[in-house]
Amino acid sequence: MGGEEAEAALGAPGMAWVLIRKEMAMGARGAWALYLVTGDAEFLRWAYGVTKNSLDRAEEEAYDVESGLFRGCSSFMESNSGYPDKYRDNGRLVGKTKALSTNLLYHSGYALGAKMGKIVGAGEDEIEELLVKGRKLRDAIRTRLWREGLGNYAYFEDEDGRLVEQNEGLGVGLLLTDPDFSEDDARVRDIFNTTHRTPRGLPCLWPPFEHARRPVSMFDDYAVFDRYHNGRIWPFVQGYWAAAAATHGRADVFAEEFRNLLSLCMSPDPTFAEFYELDGSFPDDRKRQLWSDAGFLGMIYRGLFGMTFRPDGIAFDPVKPHGLFGETVTLKNVLYRNMTIDVSVSGSGTRIASFAIDNRHVVLSDTGAFIRSDLQGEHKISIVLNDNEVDFEVDGAQNDNGVNVAQHPVYRKDWKDAGDVFSIHWPYYLVRVYLVLLVLAAFIPCLLFWKSWSIICSLFCMPGGAKWNKKTIHRRRGQSDVR
Repeated sequence: MGGEEAEAALGAPGMAWVLIRKEMAMGARGAWALYLVTGDAEFLRWAYGVTKNSLDRAEEEAYDVESGLFRGCSSFMESNSGYPDKYRDNGRLVGKTKALSTNLLYHSGYALGAKMGKIVGAGEDEIEELLVKGRKLRDAIRTRLWREGLGNYAYFEDEDGRLVEQNEGLGVGLLLTDPDFSEDDARVRDIFNTTHRTPRGLPCLWPPFEHARRPVSMFDDYAVFDRYHNGRIWPFVQGYWAAAAATHGRADVFAEEFRNLLSLCMSPDPTFAEFYELDGSFPDDRKRQLWSDAGFLGMIYRGLFGMTFRPDGIAFDPVKPHGLFGETVTLKNVLYRNMTIDVSVSGSGTRIASFAIDNRHVVLSDTGAFIRSDLQGEHKISIVLNDNEVDFEVDGAQNDNGVNVAQHPVYRKDWKDAGDVFSIHWPYYLVRVYLVLLVLAAFIPCLLFWKSWSIICSLFCMPGGAKWNKKTIHRRRGQSDVR
């Protein structure tokens, strides 16, 4: 579908781009992450050009000068379930909102674009322009999307410039892992204290929207698209939240989310589903999802082993809560640039007591625990943590702001749903009942009187109207008629 066709289908000029821009912004993050691991400068040069051109176009078609923010729906909650009812099937109206996660991804585009430009040799003026625009967007996010009274960021600013009461799980995860938003310790503390977590994990948004009740579709009797972004638990969002907790040394929050996701993926059907209901269940057709797997792996790499990939190497800052793991955990065969590394973390806590590369202890300087990117071959990293009294009870009570899951609006099919379906689709079901009765009327006599029916059918099917007797009825297969 071309740009004009997409815009026509979405019902608003520029709306095709407003939706496509998500992939551009995410692509910048993905390209940068790939470069950090592979060191492929040629790929990075291509990625820089794409990022720069995409940002230029986004500024023309999705940037709102008055607010200093980019318009468009949330980075992934683009369904009707992720917005109030007034936005349902109204792309034009959604396109006027300004979501936290989307603007944070644009900010990443500017910040990472500047880093790419320095490595590939872009002009200083071009790099400075990206940095200035990134700082301007950061300030707009901090000013316009922060809700002072609630101590958290809003999910989005609506078309009239008003903030909704909901906050966004992915938005706060992205923000807390962005160093440009981490200098305000008071806000960071407020976000951890006020972000709602359910007993089974961080929801994608909270509180859920009060949607009008709709009948369950006969083609989708689990009504996925009417609810799956409305306060449900998405593992990749949990991954960002856990990474944010690890980034800020919150071993308690990290352990809580790690345990929650581990519990979800192990019961009752071991899998990483696309999303989970608040009671831990999930639709059968959503039982496997790659980005859910990636969310869990992010907890392992970025959280438990504390790996931060940089252009010149890997920094280590593990978070290993007491009581959740054994004495030593090991991550083996990590492929990085021209080397393969094994990483072992012993002890518990967040404070590094010793750091060794290939059994040679390294003095922890200002660079911290770090391995250079220019090494080759196989290497072993050994880290010992000094327990700084951060504990986590594996079987402990729910968190301070947890709510009993029975109080949550967990979806259940009931007789009211069945009545709604039948009231709308009754002609369809009437035809189905008629067809079932017709089939039964034809086959039940066959089953009861199969011998008589076989004779009658044979009389009509035999050419020439053959005369039947016991001999012809019971003749062996292949025996000719006897006249």
